[in-house]
Amino acid sequence: MKFSTCRPREEIKQLQHKVDHLEDEKCNLLTCSEILKKDLEEIKREHEKVKISVEDRGVQTDFPISSHDETAAASAEASNPGRVRDSHFGTQQNQTQDGPESGQENNNTQLFRLRLLRQTVGRLLVTFVPALDLEQVNYDCDVIDEILTQVVDEISSTEAAST
Repeated sequence: MKFSTCRPREEIKQLQHKVDHLEDEKCNLLTCSEILKKDLEEIKREHEKVKISVEDRGVQTDFPISSHDETAAASAEASNPGRVRDSHFGTQQNQTQDGPESGQENNNTQLFRLRLLRQTVGRLLVTFVPALDLEQVNYDCDVIDEILTQVVDEISSTEAAST
C-alpha cells in the first residue's frame, strides 16, 4: 500500500501558515498591549498632576464639609484675610483682582465649578438613564448638558401627554 506524500505536505503548509498568522497576531497584540500600558502610565501621570494642582490651589473636593474641615478652613481664612470663602463649594478665592493672572484663576474656578456641577448632574441622570457610564463621560465638554436637555424634554413631553 502506497500513501501519497502530497496531502501531508499541504497540511504542513497550512499549519505553518496558521502558525505564522498566529505569530503575527501575537506580535500585534503585544504591540497594542505596550501602547495601552504607555497610555495608562500617561493617564496616571496626568491624574497625579491634576491632583497635585488641585491640592496646590487649596480647592477642597470632598463634600459636604465636616466640622473638622470647617475649623481648618476658618483657620486658613484667619491667616489669609485677603481671601473669601465660598460657602457653597468650600473653596477660597482671592478677594482682590489685581493682575491678569486673577482673571485666569477666576476662569479656572468657574471651569472647576462647572465640572463639579456636571459630575453631580451626571450622578442624578443615572437614575433616569441607567445605561449612562459616568466613567466614560468627558465632563469638560457639554455631553452631560445635552443628555440633561434630552431627559428634561422627555419628561416634559410625557407630562404634557398625560394631562
